[in-house]
Amino acid sequence: MDERYVDQATGEVLRQETIFLRSDQTFKVFRKGGGRRIKFVKFRTSHRVKRLIASMPNDELVFFFRIALYATEGYNFLMGDNERGRRGVPLAATDLAKIAKCSVSTARRHLKNLADRTMIKLTETRDNQKVWAINPLYAINGKEPAPELLQLFSQEIKESGERVDGE
Repeated sequence: MDERYVDQATGEVLRQETIFLRSDQTFKVFRKGGGRRIKFVKFRTSHRVKRLIASMPNDELVFFFRIALYATEGYNFLMGDNERGRRGVPLAATDLAKIAKCSVSTARRHLKNLADRTMIKLTETRDNQKVWAINPLYAINGKEPAPELLQLFSQEIKESGERVDGE
């Protein structure tokens, strides 16, 4: 029988659950209903990434972390979400400047610098729209990168010798 309890302070209905775990297992509880409001953008912490991040200017680093939140799941394409840009439409430098709270010229400079470091690349979507994609060696939205994303950054991934397949 499912026993329910009422929190006297909030009036929230609670239920008790028992979870058995092995010593090497962990679990995390996500709020039901989070759905679209939750993104699983993971920033990599390999030695290579740590060294690169340590060498980056702070304003460029902040720019990268802010735009990474707009990466699409699996593909890491920087796409609009109806708050910034239109949903499913690639974000332009003007949109990225608004997200990062900087000027358009600064956003363009940061995009060029990030592209020079191969942290991002300009590519095309299936319907031939130009879009920025984030290298999965640095950040990934979702559980694992899509094959198209791995193909786009295949040279960089091969040179790094790192795994990016969802581990």
